[in-house]
Amino acid sequence: MELEKISDNYRGLNLTPYTLWGILNHTKTEYDSCDNKFEEKDVCGLRRSLKKCNGFDKMFSLEFYNKYKEDIKDQEHWTVEALVVRQADEIAQ
Repeated sequence: MELEKISDNYRGLNLTPYTLWGILNHTKTEYDSCDNKFEEKDVCGLRRSLKKCNGFDKMFSLEFYNKYKEDIKDQEHWTVEALVVRQADEIAQ
C-alpha cells in the first residue's frame, strides 16, 4: 500500500500489509501529553536550560494510519514476530 505522496519527486512509502498491521497493533496513533512542563508554564522541564516547550504531543501523530484499518485484516496480516513482540511487551509492563 502506498502511503501519502508528499511531492511529485517522492512516491511515498510502499508498506506491506504486514508492516501496517504491526504499526496499527503495536503503536499508539495519538501521543500522550507531556507531563514535564516546568511549574505549570509552557517551559520544557527536560532541557538543561529552560526553553519553550515544543509541544510534541500536539505536533506529531500517527492518525493517518487509521484509514488503513479496514484494509488490514487480523486473520490475514499477522506475523509470528508480531505475536512475539506482543508477548514481550506484556512481560515488560
